[in-house]
Amino acid sequence: MKEAFCKKMRSAYFKLYIKIAEKKYKRLRYLLQTKKESDTLIVCFSGFGTGGSARYNYVRSLESVIANKLFILDNFGYNKQGSYYLGENGDWFLPEMVVSLIQKIKEEKNIKRLVLIGSSKGGTAALFYGIKTGADACIIGAPQYFIGDYFSIDKHVPILKGIMGDASSDSIQKLNMLLSDCISSSDLNKPKVYIHYSPKEHTYIEHIADMIGDLRRCGYTVYEDSDYSYVDHSQVAKHFPRLLLSALTKVMEEPLK
Repeated sequence: MKEAFCKKMRSAYFKLYIKIAEKKYKRLRYLLQTKKESDTLIVCFSGFGTGGSARYNYVRSLESVIANKLFILDNFGYNKQGSYYLGENGDWFLPEMVVSLIQKIKEEKNIKRLVLIGSSKGGTAALFYGIKTGADACIIGAPQYFIGDYFSIDKHVPILKGIMGDASSDSIQKLNMLLSDCISSSDLNKPKVYIHYSPKEHTYIEHIADMIGDLRRCGYTVYEDSDYSYVDHSQVAKHFPRLLLSALTKVMEEPLK
């Protein structure tokens, strides 16, 4: 009885904090948890949900962290499974919305430290938006770097078309260059990058090795958490929270710039 009551209250609590940011006919859904005593904002981006459903990630993992927390949902694209927080059918409306939302909360809550986090698709988005907002740190797990190549296999083509409107070679190349262009062209503060991966999991060879090389060539400080031997990408969600919590502790103890 007590457990059922707690679950009911937890559900009501999260519903209370679900907000909607509007842009024309689009809506950006997010979950905001605030702490008046904190001047840190943690922004969490979601990976692809199991069963195809978009959902918030790492809400429970961050329960004990005393900070303002913003969880942004990516329920756009094919079957609303996600669009790497870009948009739909070639209309990339999400970057403007996401950046505006983060900046708005920073101003309203007098945020001094910004940390972006996520794994897999969420890790890719966290790095992309961390660079675009000049965040203090990005804490990411096994992200994809060459998004176009990742979607060019048959089972992912519908998601590619949902984001780009087609599956042309130009669209694949545009997605492949998204992060590398962002890394090399930003003139904002370069966030410190904490990255979790297993060298035996395919994402490392296909994406992460090149990502780390490009980050370091462009002057980013990169910390690697790679002492793992799992081969299945689904294991990222199991192991990433260890880095997430330890890196957050380190980042939040550092003096503000």
